[in-house]
Amino acid sequence: MIILSSWCYYFSAGTFIFTPVAFINLIKYSMEKNQTSMFNKGQVQQLKGLLDEQTVHLKSYVKEQMMETLLEYSNTFLIPQLDDLRQELKKDMVELRNDLRIEFKSDIGGLKYELKSYVDDKLADQTAEIFERMDRKLASA
Repeated sequence: MIILSSWCYYFSAGTFIFTPVAFINLIKYSMEKNQTSMFNKGQVQQLKGLLDEQTVHLKSYVKEQMMETLLEYSNTFLIPQLDDLRQELKKDMVELRNDLRIEFKSDIGGLKYELKSYVDDKLADQTAEIFERMDRKLASA
């Protein structure tokens, strides 16, 4: 659709549709020039009827054109961008999951080491205590 002026639109099908502005201007001009009126009352009523008809037609056509344009825009721009964003999100989630696994493994490894050293210390303390008791029993016997 090409807007030629505020008076009419030219559509690719080769049709001109006069805008409501064009009809309103014609009617105003006719009313101003009452003595040499371009239109009689019947013609003014016809113009008003055409105005209403053209307005309805124009609104529906513009609505269709806008929907087609939005659909084309979403197909060419939005959907590929959403796909790209989804791929980036997947990559970020995989990286985050891997980072968490590494941190979890290192935390578990650290906890295992702490637990092992705690058990070793306790075992060593208890073993030393057992040997001390045995030494005391042998010394008193």
